[in-house]
Amino acid sequence: MPKINICIPHTLGREVALERLRGKRQAAEGFEQAGGKILEEAWNDDCYHLLVEVMGSHVTLDIVVADAEATASVNLPFTLVFIQGMVRNKLETELKALLS
Repeated sequence: MPKINICIPHTLGREVALERLRGKRQAAEGFEQAGGKILEEAWNDDCYHLLVEVMGSHVTLDIVVADAEATASVNLPFTLVFIQGMVRNKLETELKALLS
């Protein structure tokens, strides 16, 4: 299963970064706009978890927020490997905007 890993450094501190990310649903909304269906969405301390069904396949996204960085991991099934670059670019752009 192809995996996308993105690390975004920030200078906000963990609490402010968490507050910004919790206040926005851009990751979920991005998948919904692409025709995805949100199956699961949850915050557990400093980790955001999202499970989406896209074109009949399950995609998972986890974002872990630390004091100086946020790390996102996306698991794509092989059937969706053709959108890997698009997912990486969109997620990276939106995380950078939220954490700058």
